Amino acid sequence: MKKSKVILAIALAVVLLITIMNAPTFSWFTRPRSHDKSDKIVLQTKNDYTAYNANGVTFSTMSSVDGTEGSYTTNSNADHACDGSGIAYSSRRYFCTTITNSSGTNQNVSLYARTLSVPAASGNGTLALGVNSPTRAYHDYSTHTTENYSIYDNYSKRIYFQDYNIAGWKYPHEIYVTFGYEYGTDTYKMNFIRDDWTWGRIFYVDLPYSVNWMYFTSSGWQTAGNNGSADNTMRSKQVSNMDNSMNSINSSGVYRVINETDSNDNNYRKLNSGGVDGASIRKYYNSISVARTATFDASAGLECQGNSTVTYESSNNNIFTVTSAGLITGVTAGTATLTTTVAGGTFGDTISKETTVTVTPNSDYVFNDVPIVKNILIPGVDDQNTTAVENQVNVYWYVINNSEVHNLSYRIDYVYVGT
Repeated sequence: MKKSKVILAIALAVVLLITIMNAPTFSWFTRPRSHDKSDKIVLQTKNDYTAYNANGVTFSTMSSVDGTEGSYTTNSNADHACDGSGIAYSSRRYFCTTITNSSGTNQNVSLYARTLSVPAASGNGTLALGVNSPTRAYHDYSTHTTENYSIYDNYSKRIYFQDYNIAGWKYPHEIYVTFGYEYGTDTYKMNFIRDDWTWGRIFYVDLPYSVNWMYFTSSGWQTAGNNGSADNTMRSKQVSNMDNSMNSINSSGVYRVINETDSNDNNYRKLNSGGVDGASIRKYYNSISVARTATFDASAGLECQGNSTVTYESSNNNIFTVTSAGLITGVTAGTATLTTTVAGGTFGDTISKETTVTVTPNSDYVFNDVPIVKNILIPGVDDQNTTAVENQVNVYWYVINNSEVHNLSYRIDYVYVGT
């Protein structure tokens, strides 16, 4: 019995050994595909690089309007330049670059466009470069060729207070507002604007949009009563449920204490309120990037209250100019500041915000050494027993205009092969 078990174990070991010897070697790395007569390119992993010394490697580029078989013609520009006077919107320009390796040894090559540029002032901003063969690739440059900007949300809103010679509130008393919002409670001193027969004394303060309740006080109210106690007539009733009114950009609130107290609420002063055209900004541009000679409408991203007067000012007209309507024009490469000022229609007070404006060096967006396809293995020996050319590779690539409305102008200085 023991002898039979030993024989069985030996037989199993022999079978296992034979299986291992005939099994393919396992690897975590992707193996390069062996080329056949219909597929002459092997895309290599970084571990499979052979060499590139440029000896015996030649190439030429042809172009086509529609990319159909037999439509490629030799490009008329020297050094394989690819100039596009215009590609219609939603259209492509096709290219075929033939790379030949006559060095006798395998070489890895990559195909690049030395300089790719798109006129920024044309308003295209829709350039993409893709490859159809030997692999598929696509890169969209639209994020680079459009005006860059960021819009900032201003998280405060201006409210107003009117003191019409009410005892305990009039000059020289200062006005404060205490409020509750998402981060707790706080107290701000209000800013004095004007004093006239129409409005009395007017104050303002910029409060967070998340304010949900508030009340006003006259300076010294907590010790102005008998024996140093609080004088509640120098504090207003609380305004509650303010969320909706604070979030609206349509108007600002003006609040006024009146000669009447509420005996049911600690004799605090009652308030009247109404809407005014204030100096508030909800959204504005925090930064703008514009090409030299190009324009940008700085008023497009501005949100402020109606009946406001808006003015724009450039800190350096040599960098950019701005019209009274907010149209920026890049003059010289550099950085300057745009100041946007909004004056309220009711009281004439103002609020200003600053925007960093960067003007790019020229009117073109330029990309250097743009990869078309990388790391292609091209065999160095032509197999004379086949009808195919073993040491020659065709790279089919294209430039596409993704715009639905604009023709695209572009320039590729020249195409080159490297590692």
